[in-house]
Amino acid sequence: RSIDKWLVHLSGGGWCTLDQSEDTKFVTDHCALRATTPYGTSRLAPNLVDMEESSAYFNRDAKANPLFHDWNYVWIWYCDGSSYSSNLKDKVVYTKEDGQPVDLYFKGHGLLVDIFEDLLENQGMNGATDVVISGCSAGGLGVLLNVDWLGKLLPEKTFVTALPDSGFFLEWFAPAANTKYDSYAKTMKWIYESTNASSAVNQECVRDYKGRGSTGWECFFAQNVASYVQTPMFLVQSIYDRIQLAQFLGHVYGDNGTRTKIYGSLVLGNLTQALQRPPGLRLTSRRRRRLSQSSPLDGRAAFVESCEHHCAFPDSLSGNQGVNAWSGIRIDNVTAAQAHL
Repeated sequence: RSIDKWLVHLSGGGWCTLDQSEDTKFVTDHCALRATTPYGTSRLAPNLVDMEESSAYFNRDAKANPLFHDWNYVWIWYCDGSSYSSNLKDKVVYTKEDGQPVDLYFKGHGLLVDIFEDLLENQGMNGATDVVISGCSAGGLGVLLNVDWLGKLLPEKTFVTALPDSGFFLEWFAPAANTKYDSYAKTMKWIYESTNASSAVNQECVRDYKGRGSTGWECFFAQNVASYVQTPMFLVQSIYDRIQLAQFLGHVYGDNGTRTKIYGSLVLGNLTQALQRPPGLRLTSRRRRRLSQSSPLDGRAAFVESCEHHCAFPDSLSGNQGVNAWSGIRIDNVTAAQAHL
C-alpha cells in the first residue's frame, strides 16, 4: 500500500440559506431545517462509511482505479451548507415560525482547516509525499474554493493536486419571465455575502473582483474562480450534468432538446476558458516542480464528457443508475481514472 499517498475527499450535498424566496432555492434547503439532518450536524452522521462501496476513486481494484487503489482515504463529512467556505465568528440565532430560536454555526472553512491540521498532527499525513484533494458536487466546488488554503498547510515536500468532480455549476440567473426554476447565482451570492465566505475563498479572485466594484461574490462560482487556483488540478465534469439540467432548465432526465444542447455548449465554453490563467498568475515553484514545463495549461487538465450524470459515483443519489463514471465512461477508449495518471 502507498502509505505516503493520501486522497482526501470533500463530500457534497447542495447548499442552504436563510432566504427561501422563490429565486433562491436552487438545490438548497433552509439552514434551520438542515441543522436537524446529517447535512447539518455530524451528530447524525453514520459512525462508519464504507468508502469502497462508493467505488469511483475509492475502488481497491487496481485495474479500475490504477492510481488511487492503494492510497490512504479520508472522507470529510459535509455539514455547513456553503461548500466548506462559511467563516462567521459568532453563531446566528434564527427564530422559527413557532417562535423557537435555533443556534446556527457557519464555520465550514475553519472546520476544514482544523480537520487538515488533525490529519497532519495526529494521523500521519505530515509524512505524505502526495495528497489529492477531491470533492463531488458542492464538495467539488469546495475543492476549487479551498484547495490553495489547504495546500499551504501541508509540508513543502508534499505534492498537492485538486480533483473537483461535477462542481462546475454556471453563474446562472433564471430568465426574468420564468419563476418556476430557481436562480443559482442569487442563491450563491446570498451564501457568500451572509456567511463571510469572502475571507475563505480564493483571495486573488476576491481582490480582482473587488477592484471592479463588486463584493467578490462572483468568486463563489467555479467558472470565475477556477482560473485563479494555483494548485494543479484535474477537473472532471459532464457538460450535461443531470442536476444542472433539472434545476437550471427544469428538464426531466433524458430530455436532450435544443435548450439542453445550448446549455451544454455554455458549460464547455466556460470550462475551457476557466482552465486558462489570468495574465501574470502562474504556479508557484513548489507546485510546478513535478509538472511538465511545456504544458500549455500550466498544471491543468480536464476530463469532460457528454453523458448525463452527476458525480462519478454509481449510486442512486447521483442518479447514475449503477454507472461508475470514474472508470466506466471513456473518451477515445480512455477512462477518467486512466487519464488522471
